[in-house]
Amino acid sequence: MGPLGCRAVPGGLGARRFEAARTEAAALDQYYIPTRYPNGLPGGIPAEAYARDDAERALPRSGAVIDLVTRKASGSS
Repeated sequence: MGPLGCRAVPGGLGARRFEAARTEAAALDQYYIPTRYPNGLPGGIPAEAYARDDAERALPRSGAVIDLVTRKASGSS
């Protein structure tokens, strides 16, 4: 059984989609802890550390990850 419970052949289409989603998700890591925990940004607060451009880059990335997980959870490819 592959990532997210899919039976993808290594290097197959499912594996490539997951790898692309993992790349997108990794880029989102920079927003998780610093914005979730008060001590995540030493010497600052999230409102001062992130700009609108950051949110505009994060939204499509998070949407791509959510779409993939939703498809996999529903049994679609």
